[in-house]
Amino acid sequence: MEIKDIKNQLSILKVLNHYGIQPDKNNQIKCPFHDDKTPSLRIYPETNTYHCFGCGKTGDQIQFIQDYEKITKHQAILKAKFIINGTPANQEKYKPNNQKPMKNIELLKMFTSFKLAITRSPKAREYAKKRHLNINKPEIGYNSGTTYKKMKNCLIFPLKNKENQIVSSYGRSILDKQKPSGLPVGTGKHYYTTGRTGLYPEHPKEQTKTLL
Repeated sequence: MEIKDIKNQLSILKVLNHYGIQPDKNNQIKCPFHDDKTPSLRIYPETNTYHCFGCGKTGDQIQFIQDYEKITKHQAILKAKFIINGTPANQEKYKPNNQKPMKNIELLKMFTSFKLAITRSPKAREYAKKRHLNINKPEIGYNSGTTYKKMKNCLIFPLKNKENQIVSSYGRSILDKQKPSGLPVGTGKHYYTTGRTGLYPEHPKEQTKTLL
């Protein structure tokens, strides 16, 4: 599939929906590429492009994938094919560390739902505010426990490998007294998925100090 075919089959609205992002009535969203207080990124469905009037980020549907996931253009093209077809065109290229391909895909899908959930939870937003965490950044989510029982009531941070793929997760409980359920790994308020690997991509040392 050539790039022109990808662009013909994949609208920017479908890309946004994949990441759980819904434009407002003016086709605007809060820009995920900078600390945006009010929606300043405009979506143009007729041309499948976007432009942020705050930070200047602009591009098409493939560029949005690249910017949002902080990956290479080649990886963004593979991800675009995955969004269209539901499976990567070349699983080994999409997942170069040779783990089972579905693991990364499922983790990405799960974390996408967590990113949407944090915007819907007043208690998660309030806790993030107290911890000086920006929920508009793409690397923070919340697990209410509705669909994923482990790390329930935790802020979720993806841990990534050097290819920028999610390989495991770190959870920080937002509960003051009650211990989250279904957490075999971790102590106190800090939890990781079993067999964790990878690093938190956005300034892990500074974020760790904030979360402790």
